[in-house]
Formats: sequence, C-alpha cells, structure tokens
Amino acid sequence: MNKNIIILLISIILIQIIPINAQTTNTNQTMTLNAYGALVEQQQENITSLEEELTKKDKLLAEYISYKKKNIELNKNITELNKKIISIKTEKEFVESKNKDYKDIISDLINKQSNETANNYVNSYNDMKKDLFNFKIAGIFGVIVCLVIGLMMMRAKKKYEIPL
Repeated sequence: MNKNIIILLISIILIQIIPINAQTTNTNQTMTLNAYGALVEQQQENITSLEEELTKKDKLLAEYISYKKKNIELNKNITELNKKIISIKTEKEFVESKNKDYKDIISDLINKQSNETANNYVNSYNDMKKDLFNFKIAGIFGVIVCLVIGLMMMRAKKKYEIPL
C-alpha cells in the first residue's frame, strides 16, 4: 500500500516537473495536458481512497492489537485457573483419602467399643453368675453348719437332760 502511495506521489511530482508550454496551440499538446490533468485528478482520488483505506486498516490493526493483548491476558487467566483447578482436584483427592482413613479409624473405634461393651456385659454376667453360685454355696454351707451345730446342741442337751 505504501508503495502505491509513493508511486503516485512520484508520478505527480514528475508531471509537475515536465515543462508545459502553454503558448503552443498544437492539439496533441493540449490533449496531453488534459490527459495529464485527468491523470493527476485520478491519482489524487486514488491517493485519498488509499489514505481512507489506510486509516481504516490502521484502526482495524489497532483493534487487532488490543484484542491480541486481551487474548494474551485471557490465556494467562485460563492457565492460572487451570492450575487452581488442578491444585483443588489434588487437594480434594487428599481430603477424600484422609476422610476415608478417618472413617476407617472411626469404624474401628466403634467396633472396638461395641466389642468391649459386649465383653463387659458378658464378663459382668459371668461375674454375677459366680457371685450367685458362691452365695448359694455359702447359703447351703451356712444351713449345713447350722444343722450340725443344732444337732450337736441337741445331743449336748440330751446328755445333760434328766429323764422324767
């Protein structure tokens, strides 16, 4: 585009440098002068249209550059967000594994506690049975001892009793 503008400017300058003899009445020279004038006007119109096109393209280029900068920023943000997502996923997996470990520990503690409670109940029941058995034995032994003492007292009483 810049080459076209430079060529147009050079052609306009060359046209202005070429000496034109205004006093000649030759038709060829008049036609050449009119042709140069028309060519100059056409070149000026081309220059203005090219300048307008250049300003439009400059605006488009500026927009493109600003969009490119925004795109670069957005790509940076996307990579940062992807890094955050990866770190959050890693943290989630870590927390899930810890949660599983804690669930296992809690279920083990609950099982141990329930087993200990059941064992405590069984042991208490067995102790109660032993105590009851011991109490029965003691009662039976006490009754036997009382009977023996009673018999011995009755014999001793009969010994000292006077028959009537």
